[in-house]
Amino acid sequence: NAQGRQYTQNMGYGNYRQNLVNAPRVKVDNSGRGDFKGANKSFHIRHTWVDTRGEQAIVTLSDGDDYKISFYGPIVQQNGNRDFTMDINHSNFGGANGTATFRLTPDDKRVEYISMNGQLKGRDFNGNFRR
Repeated sequence: NAQGRQYTQNMGYGNYRQNLVNAPRVKVDNSGRGDFKGANKSFHIRHTWVDTRGEQAIVTLSDGDDYKISFYGPIVQQNGNRDFTMDINHSNFGGANGTATFRLTPDDKRVEYISMNGQLKGRDFNGNFRR
């Protein structure tokens, strides 16, 4: 297991770290309500996806229509068996940094909540979602 080691992969974003905790390897999505504010776009969150199957986690927020924003980074902390903290290191819109916290349901089939904040291309953002 390569946990905790520094990895380099050219994804157009430079170096990144692999997940540091042994999170469940799942891809879950669900509807709910929330808001994303900042970085050139603000919208009501209607749908989310969390994917922890790869070397880095992906958290995607959507307005329920055609707008999606995805954040990538390693899971760096686990609190209990359902709460996880991700260190955001890039997005599908370019450079990003910050923190995302999410909770999975006990059966790992849905996301209960997502809370995130940070900077996207140097501009502040925050988002909160609950199912």
